[in-house]
Amino acid sequence: MNPWMHVPDKVPGKFRVGDRVRLRHGFPGVIGEIIEDRGRILAGGRRLYTVKLRLDEGNDFITERAEESLEAVGE
Repeated sequence: MNPWMHVPDKVPGKFRVGDRVRLRHGFPGVIGEIIEDRGRILAGGRRLYTVKLRLDEGNDFITERAEESLEAVGE
């Protein structure tokens, strides 16, 4: 099993591994990909996701963000 795809709890969140997202704050115009659903681990039961951003050629940035700080990118 790929450890990046492990979901700690069984309740699905708003986003799925592989979804394309944009951060609501910071990195304007940069589109990222959900690479891990960490589950409900923040205060108040909020979900935490690991997001990989491609800043430029060969420069990826990985960050953890709460569900409300992400927005889906339409295909």
